[in-house]
Amino acid sequence: MSNYAKALKDEVTRIARKEIRQENTSLKKKVSMHSSEIASLKRRSLQLEKDLAAMRKILEKAAPSEQPEVAVPRITTKGFIALRKRLGLSAESMAKLLNVSSATVYNYESGTQPRKPQLERIAVLKTKGKREVSEILSTLG
Repeated sequence: MSNYAKALKDEVTRIARKEIRQENTSLKKKVSMHSSEIASLKRRSLQLEKDLAAMRKILEKAAPSEQPEVAVPRITTKGFIALRKRLGLSAESMAKLLNVSSATVYNYESGTQPRKPQLERIAVLKTKGKREVSEILSTLG
């Protein structure tokens, strides 16, 4: 009996191994296919990211030229001095209006160019009269 049982057990084991091997083979093929698809998608993703970065660089270079630049008024030393005298302002009062120190106002009068925010404020002051400027100064304190 034990020979029959052993033979039966060996046969069942052999058949089970054969079927498991077939299942494993098909699963290995599927895993291999999925792995190659994943690798392909990763390569494609990296290439798309590189293309996107290149496009961003191109757009960044093109964007400033498409936007019109705001014209910043030119101011000369003589023009600045004349503006201050026309408005009847001291250097300290002009400094308050421009939100700078009085030493900076003296620097503007000696040839230093104001920065863009101050140039914009100076352009606004050019359009104002003495009364308007004095009202602005009184609100500033």
